[in-house]
Amino acid sequence: MDHSRQFWFCATMVLLASSIAAPEGRTPHASESKQLADKVNVENAQDFWAFRPPQPQTVPVGQNSTWARTDIDRFIAAGHERRNLLPAADADRRILFRRAHFDLTGLPPELHASDAFVDDPDPHAFEKLVDRLLASPEFGEHWGRHWLDVARFAESSGGGRSLMLPDAWRYRDYVIAAFNADKPYDRFVTEQIAGDLLPHATLRQRDEQYIATGYLVLGPTNYELQDKQLLRMEVVDEQLDTIGRSFLGLTIGCARCHDHKFDPIPTRDYYALAGIFRSTQTLTPGNVSRWIKRTLVHTPSQRAAVKSYESELESLQSQLQDAKKALAELASKKSNAGSDAQSYIDELNSQLRELEENAPPPLPTAMSVVDIEDPEDCKIHVDGEVRNLGPSVPRGFLSALAGGELPVVAQIPSGRSGRLRVAAWLTHRRNPLTARVMVNRIWQHLLGAGLVRTSDNFGFAGENPSHPELLDYLALRFIESGWSVKQLVREIMLSSVYGLSTNADDVADDPENRLLYRAHRKPLSAENLRDAILTVSGRLDRKRGSLTIREITHYDVGYEFDTRRRSVYVPYFRNARPALFEVFDAANPNVVTGQRSVTTLPTQALYMFNSEFVMEEAHYAASRLLARYDVNPDVRLETAYRWALGRPPSEVERRISEQFLYPSPPLEAPSSELERWTRFVHTLFASVDFRYLN
Repeated sequence: MDHSRQFWFCATMVLLASSIAAPEGRTPHASESKQLADKVNVENAQDFWAFRPPQPQTVPVGQNSTWARTDIDRFIAAGHERRNLLPAADADRRILFRRAHFDLTGLPPELHASDAFVDDPDPHAFEKLVDRLLASPEFGEHWGRHWLDVARFAESSGGGRSLMLPDAWRYRDYVIAAFNADKPYDRFVTEQIAGDLLPHATLRQRDEQYIATGYLVLGPTNYELQDKQLLRMEVVDEQLDTIGRSFLGLTIGCARCHDHKFDPIPTRDYYALAGIFRSTQTLTPGNVSRWIKRTLVHTPSQRAAVKSYESELESLQSQLQDAKKALAELASKKSNAGSDAQSYIDELNSQLRELEENAPPPLPTAMSVVDIEDPEDCKIHVDGEVRNLGPSVPRGFLSALAGGELPVVAQIPSGRSGRLRVAAWLTHRRNPLTARVMVNRIWQHLLGAGLVRTSDNFGFAGENPSHPELLDYLALRFIESGWSVKQLVREIMLSSVYGLSTNADDVADDPENRLLYRAHRKPLSAENLRDAILTVSGRLDRKRGSLTIREITHYDVGYEFDTRRRSVYVPYFRNARPALFEVFDAANPNVVTGQRSVTTLPTQALYMFNSEFVMEEAHYAASRLLARYDVNPDVRLETAYRWALGRPPSEVERRISEQFLYPSPPLEAPSSELERWTRFVHTLFASVDFRYLN
């Protein structure tokens, strides 16, 4: 985030604080109200819940023991009982089946599997379904997209001429593979912060760790900025802001210019961290700066081919330069030999073009970082200005999250940036925020809202958790499980609260459903919507991984998206995205997005009715339907509903649909059967039930 944007963000927060007693949705304790007036400071930081390490919790014993199948349910049931709320009924099995597929894989289920699940008398049928979906490669593609939102992933730089990033896809594939392999979250964090500094048993492990540090490089950066001193600090600021929001749920960047207005982050702490990342090289020098490239594993023949090409290229370019100088000298002497020199130049140009056309593939590289040779502490930048320097601050961490219980925050060894210590500090079991923040993100994606609804802000300007004891319980379970994301996802999904229906009677008693007596109705994400359309049409390309940008150019504007790959593999640029992503609230890659905006706008309905993409896929879906079920129109109709909505039509829907498809009396200008079914499928795509998950 550049300096001006950072200023306006902080200024807005201050104005909001001056107009309200506490952030919306919060009821602060008396001590917290005083902190808002006096500013939370390092000394009293642990008076606020988020800065205290998670504490072991006693699982409540309530009256609703029949409904509560798991400890998670017992914490939820305690809240119900305090408000005399009765939980909703269990969701219909077909609805639950569709919900689980979208929540775990981001794709609609297949018909035959849905029927088998609905008819399965096995009491462990849902448990087996969850295990199967967790083991599918689609899990990593879907949950990897969640993390890419948080990591502000993009395949172009933003700023100036938004340069395409040819190797960004490697970080995307690393994230997907990490979720599929259930890489322990503490290791996942460590590799992204300091993977290049970790030991490795194999070259492939080394490369994976290099690729992981792309997390630090992929932010929006104006590489053309000519004030290189400012550019260096802008990159550091963006890295600190991203680390704070993604791992800790804190707005660290607000302390660049002044002590944080809400949270116990003094400016000194900001520059203690800044020294660590100023001691890390992210940029290479040049009129247009670039990013650090690490060469990955390759074969000897690949290196030999590249070396031979580079040698021949250098030789031809040198000969061409000499020939042009000779031609200029001959021209100045008006020599008749100039025509021979020009012919020689033409021949060299021809050889050069031929060589470049047959160039071998470049050696594989990854975007990464490297410690500078002489790490050093950073001076405070007074008012955030790079040339208005104050005293030097020893490299270190946030004082409010250090304390005597975190031995990893001891003095940083000389000659080291300190990034390994940052990773150890972030993943220490006594760090009060890292586990809580990730647990909250997982809960949010499965239940539709976080236990802390401001998932990127656990500071004082955020909301209090609706179930603080449950949050601590899950955070400690997460750590004790070896930081296993899949194990936590499984535990939540096998709870009664996950399987509730969206329909309930007690809306007036808890209109925001903070106590989770029913399920939240969730909109499909832009990616899920697109993938579902392509699945129904039968045209989804399930090829996995690799570079998906059709042509690497110097600018991302005007890129034409013509792929049918899963949406996680659609090139993700900062200045160009598919219209569907824009209309349906895809994450803004310029900022950490742990919680996407959810809008309901006329433009969304207009897009679904008028998009060429949607109309074309409706045509393919109708063709597929007619080819498979060319005899029985009733089966056709039911199949269309189940493909699109995951359920058969109601009697009213069936009657209206049949009237549309087979009007009586017939229309004066009859349309072909394919045209009618195309319009019908298009209508299903445009329906509210297609766009939402019950």
